[in-house]
Amino acid sequence: MTPTWGEGRRWGVTCQLATTRSSTSWGIGDFGDLARLGAWLRDVGGDVIAVSPLGDQLPILPRQNSPYFGSSRRWLDPIHLDISRIERHDSVDVSDLESAAHRLNDHPLIDRSAAWGYKRDAFRRIFDDEVHRGHDEDLDRFIEAGGPDLAAHARFCVLTERYGVGWPGWPDDHVEPDDVELRLWAWLQWHADRQLRRASEVCDLNGDVPVGCDPAGADAWADQALMATGWHVGAPPDEFNQEGQDWAIVPYAPDRLAEAAHRPLRAMLAANSERFAGLRLDHVMGLFRLWWVPAGAAPQDGHYAYYDAETQLAIVVDEVNRHHTFIIGEDLGTVEDGVRARLAEAGIPGLAVAWFEGREPEEWPESSVGMLTTHDLPTVVGALSDPAEWLLAERIRRFARCDEWAEPNAVVVEAHRRLAGSRSGMVLATLEDICGSPHRVNRPGTTDVHDNWRFALPVLVDDLAGHDLVRANIDALHTRV
Repeated sequence: MTPTWGEGRRWGVTCQLATTRSSTSWGIGDFGDLARLGAWLRDVGGDVIAVSPLGDQLPILPRQNSPYFGSSRRWLDPIHLDISRIERHDSVDVSDLESAAHRLNDHPLIDRSAAWGYKRDAFRRIFDDEVHRGHDEDLDRFIEAGGPDLAAHARFCVLTERYGVGWPGWPDDHVEPDDVELRLWAWLQWHADRQLRRASEVCDLNGDVPVGCDPAGADAWADQALMATGWHVGAPPDEFNQEGQDWAIVPYAPDRLAEAAHRPLRAMLAANSERFAGLRLDHVMGLFRLWWVPAGAAPQDGHYAYYDAETQLAIVVDEVNRHHTFIIGEDLGTVEDGVRARLAEAGIPGLAVAWFEGREPEEWPESSVGMLTTHDLPTVVGALSDPAEWLLAERIRRFARCDEWAEPNAVVVEAHRRLAGSRSGMVLATLEDICGSPHRVNRPGTTDVHDNWRFALPVLVDDLAGHDLVRANIDALHTRV
């Protein structure tokens, strides 16, 4: 079956939006930066940006760093709002907050808590001015369309911010939000939705759907009767993580999910398919089975819980067809026999990652997404510069057909040239590799590494077009053997 991205070769970049800053960012990448990135990519011939998960996070401090540990997989994180693109923002003085937030751009690590603090105060000033102007009919229509789900999410955000903890910690006698408080959070979702849609008009965006959610978050609260409380999702021991992994996200109970006609899955897919041209399903094997770890136990003490894969696949295909969305399945790690074949039958391509493939790129399946690496692995420059990664460095040099004396930047370019020559129907290069960053995005299975998901790209979005290494990598990606 033809992959759902359609006929023809496509290529683009993967983007961790929080770390993709411009000179106007408030310390963190935003939807305006995403639009600027899309314009640059379109100008150099690319056609898709695979962006990190943008789901809402708990609106409390400290802010969560991992985009894969979201409060909601349906609603957006307003931390990515571009203040300058909020209508009538210039009628309110937020210059003091803007100046302080711009100083965050001088630091190589993203400080989400500080950025949120400045943006939250700016939101309130602008919204208070909006309240005095009277109701906005477009916002009213958005709230009406969002219905009970949006109202519930706004209520969750108000109560979480008020009490400083997720829903398990709310007092029994909590004070209910008033209409103005609820409208603020709906207003934030309205602007986030509009700004993301505008970015998607510049360049096709491929959204990323995490496999689960924060146990204290909005989705777990809204669907608490369907959750397997006391369990975490993780991964069994494998070649790269011999102790296994505990991702601390809460799973849905298969029987309760089935009784609810898989409503959360359909609602989440529908919401994201309306915003993105395509979707990447993180840990797509979770449609079939998930590794459940008892909360507080070691990952290796877990077991597999099985789901109704045929029904879930049918829902995925139905939503994809209904919204004309292309789909990608992240199928790395321990994969049960027959899963990849079943995904292929459903038109869901998997990944071909250079460092894992035993085949030459010219032999990779056409119905695959070709990549050098992922956010859970070292960058090319990082692996070549770290003696502890000597085995991966050898694989990289072999793939790039470079000897041990080649400079890291030269290896990056040649690796992208070989990637471009693969048979994969879609090719994605990480912005970290295109910019020559030595910093890996994430070390999977760790929660105490302070720089996970925090290293800003070494090149601002404004400067991509004039950067020599970036241009060399883009030229290499245009090569088709």
